[in-house]
Amino acid sequence: MNMYRGIIGAVLMMTIIVCFSELGHAQKKGTITVQAKNFTRGSGIEVGRVPEWGLTTIHNAPPYTPRANVAEYDFNAVAGNYRLDVEYAAAESRPVEISINGIPVTADGLAAATGGWSDTHQRWLTQVTVQLNTGLNTLRFKRDNYFPHIRAFRLVPQ
Repeated sequence: MNMYRGIIGAVLMMTIIVCFSELGHAQKKGTITVQAKNFTRGSGIEVGRVPEWGLTTIHNAPPYTPRANVAEYDFNAVAGNYRLDVEYAAAESRPVEISINGIPVTADGLAAATGGWSDTHQRWLTQVTVQLNTGLNTLRFKRDNYFPHIRAFRLVPQ
């Protein structure tokens, strides 16, 4: 009987060690990259309808008139500070509000012009440092007028 208790105890101990080992592995932070076309929720936007603007970018949907544009992205992360970089094109300044988990982090995101609207004018530009939670997070781009042409964003651990 004591022999079985010893074996069961050893198996339980090995299981606990493996579980903690796997948990530690899952907790490593890495860069998170999301293609803009893969938004979770959106309003007033479309993906790549005009080839010269880039077939994978998001921008205003028809009718091409001033109106609110919103793109939201749900993604998983490990808690910590991350630098937010966005790849976008804009011939003129079109600042957007950027929020993380419902909290605005800047009202002037994507404000720099990149030289044009076309695919060749896409540039990666750093926007802000944000605090993410472990588990599900939501990033939101919002503008009450025309959007810049957004291709992707990445969150780089700091």
